[in-house]
Amino acid sequence: MNRTRLDARLADLDTDGYLLDADQDDANQLYLSGFTGPDPFVTLYVDGAVHLLVSGLEYGRARSESAADTVERHADYDYEYGGREAR
Repeated sequence: MNRTRLDARLADLDTDGYLLDADQDDANQLYLSGFTGPDPFVTLYVDGAVHLLVSGLEYGRARSESAADTVERHADYDYEYGGREAR
Protein backbone atom coordinates (compact mmCIF):
# COMPACT_ATOMS: atom_id res chain seq x y z
CA MET A 1 0.00 0.00 0.00
CA ASN A 2 1.32 3.41 -0.93
CA ARG A 3 0.94 5.84 1.98
CA THR A 4 2.77 8.75 0.34
CA ARG A 5 -0.29 11.02 0.34
CA LEU A 6 -1.03 10.27 3.99
CA ASP A 7 2.57 10.95 4.96
CA ALA A 8 2.52 14.23 3.03
CA ARG A 9 -0.75 15.31 4.67
CA LEU A 10 0.52 14.48 8.16
CA ALA A 11 3.69 16.49 7.43
CA ASP A 12 1.58 19.44 6.20
CA LEU A 13 -0.40 19.33 9.44
CA ASP A 14 2.78 18.91 11.52
CA THR A 15 1.11 15.86 13.10
CA ASP A 16 2.88 12.82 14.50
CA GLY A 17 0.29 10.25 13.41
CA TYR A 18 -3.24 9.31 12.51
CA LEU A 19 -5.57 7.54 14.96
CA LEU A 20 -8.84 5.81 14.08
CA ASP A 21 -11.40 4.23 16.42
CA ALA A 22 -14.00 2.62 14.15
CA ASP A 23 -15.09 -0.67 12.62
CA GLN A 24 -14.66 -2.04 9.13
CA ASP A 25 -17.53 0.10 7.83
CA ASP A 26 -15.27 3.16 8.04
CA ALA A 27 -13.48 3.24 4.67
CA ASN A 28 -10.38 4.88 6.18
CA GLN A 29 -10.16 2.18 8.85
CA LEU A 30 -10.46 -0.63 6.32
CA TYR A 31 -7.99 0.94 3.88
CA LEU A 32 -5.32 1.67 6.46
CA SER A 33 -5.57 -1.53 8.51
CA GLY A 34 -6.57 -4.01 5.84
CA PHE A 35 -8.69 -5.66 8.53
CA THR A 36 -12.38 -6.48 8.41
CA GLY A 37 -13.25 -6.63 12.08
CA PRO A 38 -16.95 -6.34 12.87
CA ASP A 39 -16.30 -4.74 16.27
CA PRO A 40 -14.70 -1.32 16.59
CA PHE A 41 -10.94 -1.40 16.87
CA VAL A 42 -8.18 1.19 17.06
CA THR A 43 -5.67 1.79 14.30
CA LEU A 44 -2.66 4.04 14.73
CA TYR A 45 -0.48 5.09 11.81
CA VAL A 46 2.80 6.66 12.94
CA ASP A 47 6.33 6.74 11.52
CA GLY A 48 5.25 4.72 8.48
CA ALA A 49 3.88 1.81 10.52
CA VAL A 50 0.34 0.62 11.26
CA HIS A 51 -0.55 -0.59 14.76
CA LEU A 52 -3.86 -2.22 15.75
CA LEU A 53 -5.57 -2.53 19.12
CA VAL A 54 -8.33 -5.16 18.92
CA SER A 55 -10.53 -7.26 21.17
CA GLY A 56 -9.23 -10.58 22.39
CA LEU A 57 -11.79 -12.32 20.19
CA GLU A 58 -10.36 -10.73 17.04
CA TYR A 59 -6.67 -10.87 18.03
CA GLY A 60 -5.68 -14.05 16.17
CA ARG A 61 -7.52 -13.11 13.01
CA ALA A 62 -6.16 -9.56 13.07
CA ARG A 63 -2.60 -10.90 13.38
CA SER A 64 -3.03 -13.17 10.39
CA GLU A 65 -5.25 -11.06 8.11
CA SER A 66 -4.47 -7.39 8.72
CA ALA A 67 -1.85 -5.24 7.04
CA ALA A 68 -0.66 -4.04 10.46
CA ASP A 69 2.94 -4.04 11.61
CA THR A 70 1.83 -4.80 15.17
CA VAL A 71 -1.39 -6.10 16.72
CA GLU A 72 -2.18 -5.84 20.44
CA ARG A 73 -5.20 -6.80 22.57
CA HIS A 74 -7.37 -4.36 24.51
CA ALA A 75 -6.74 -6.39 27.66
CA ASP A 76 -3.01 -5.65 27.44
CA TYR A 77 -3.79 -1.97 28.15
CA ASP A 78 -6.68 -2.09 30.66
CA TYR A 79 -8.99 -0.96 27.87
CA GLU A 80 -12.35 0.36 29.04
CA TYR A 81 -15.28 -1.21 27.17
CA GLY A 82 -18.41 0.82 26.58
CA GLY A 83 -19.25 3.80 24.44
CA ARG A 84 -16.60 6.14 23.13
CA GLU A 85 -17.64 8.73 25.68
CA ALA A 86 -16.96 6.27 28.51
CA ARG A 87 -13.46 5.55 27.22
